[in-house]
Amino acid sequence: MLKAADRAAALTQQLLAFSRRQVMRSCVMNVNTTVEHTEKMLRRLIGEDIELVLSLSADIGNIKADPNHIEQAIVNLALNARDAMRRAAASPWKQPIHTWMRPTRGRTSA
Repeated sequence: MLKAADRAAALTQQLLAFSRRQVMRSCVMNVNTTVEHTEKMLRRLIGEDIELVLSLSADIGNIKADPNHIEQAIVNLALNARDAMRRAAASPWKQPIHTWMRPTRGRTSA
């Protein structure tokens, strides 16, 4: 419950930052930790017809960035990939899609 409240607060900050062009709050962070924290939300956003596969590198190191901006970038990338995969699945020609998300076997896209 507290994690959900923290996520809601972070999302609110992102929206405020976008609308007001607020200054980023940079800190030293680990991208893997951010990806892991967004995994549950990403699974809900991309839907059941696509399987999310995380392949995190243990030696990725830290970066200095705004965690909320990194999280938003990850969400945007995942949603763009989802949309592209659904468009490709609906096209008359089929090509393999090699990405970090893949369609789940036996399910059709919405």
